[in-house]
Amino acid sequence: MRVRLRPADVLLPVWVVGGMAVVLGGGFAEGRNGPPAVPLLVFAAFGVPLAIVIAYYCLVHRWIVRRGTAYTLTGLRVLVTSGVRRRRTASVYLDQISEPSARPGRDGTGTITLRENLALEAVPDAAAVCAQVSAARLAMQRREEPAPVPAEQAVEAVPERVTLASGERLLWTGRPSGRLPVWFGEYDAYMSVFGVYMVTFIVTAFGPAVIVAPPAALFLVLFTVLGLYMAVGRLVHRRLLIRNSVYVLTDRRLIACWGLISRGATEGRLRDLGPPELRGSLLTATPAGQEIDRRDSVLASPLRRNRSFLKDMLGPVVADGRPTFIGVPDARAVRDLICAAQLATRT
Repeated sequence: MRVRLRPADVLLPVWVVGGMAVVLGGGFAEGRNGPPAVPLLVFAAFGVPLAIVIAYYCLVHRWIVRRGTAYTLTGLRVLVTSGVRRRRTASVYLDQISEPSARPGRDGTGTITLRENLALEAVPDAAAVCAQVSAARLAMQRREEPAPVPAEQAVEAVPERVTLASGERLLWTGRPSGRLPVWFGEYDAYMSVFGVYMVTFIVTAFGPAVIVAPPAALFLVLFTVLGLYMAVGRLVHRRLLIRNSVYVLTDRRLIACWGLISRGATEGRLRDLGPPELRGSLLTATPAGQEIDRRDSVLASPLRRNRSFLKDMLGPVVADGRPTFIGVPDARAVRDLICAAQLATRT
């Protein structure tokens, strides 16, 4: 099978390797009067292992993930299950896709396009499967009897920062409880490692320059603080945000309230959100127009359009347009309640 690489998969690692190459070139330039043994040792210790890791995750690992991806069609959803060590399932309701179309491939399989940014790849007998998806989508759109609205299961009053619309009914409220993970996924841990690397590189490369040029101290302090925030500071900041979060489910919306001094909130209409996905302590509902991320790589960046780098550092807490419940008790029951409320909005 052909594996297609995305620029986001290799952008950050290539930048790191490029930085090492610059340092190596500088070491050779300074080593003209003597043997450049130190730059060679640095490159052998860091550059070669990193290049091997990049090649594995971008070429081999992505091929393994694609081979292990499975698709499931039900009367309500299309489910995509992927992953190697930790399998995860993302899904989309049939009334949230366009009329599917099949495109044959060179190896006898085909690609079924469900909407602009979602397709099922390498599907055997793609034309027949496409017809089945189209029939299931049409049957769901013709449903006349709506699902019953779930009973109210609120455990506390509506937060002050949430205002219910006229006729909107509260179904559930909750807060994080129990033990929370330090990192949320491999990319999150990779960002902390990169922060440590950044501090080490800045202090080692520019520390001696402060003696010769004192104004360089401002540059040194600025990037050192940024690296420390990426490595440790954002983890503390995020934990405080999570501990002060409140989660709300109504018969129309899904709302995650967070913040310390200035309060913020992320919400989405149940009709516009895809089925909730439970991954460990995270319960997330992605807007129907966003892409389902099926990559499972430590080098796979979760950056998307309309996302900022600072918000990516805080991870799922302040995800734009994607309400995320973190560390809620009995998360499976909450997920089922959200699904029932979503189906009740469909006629």
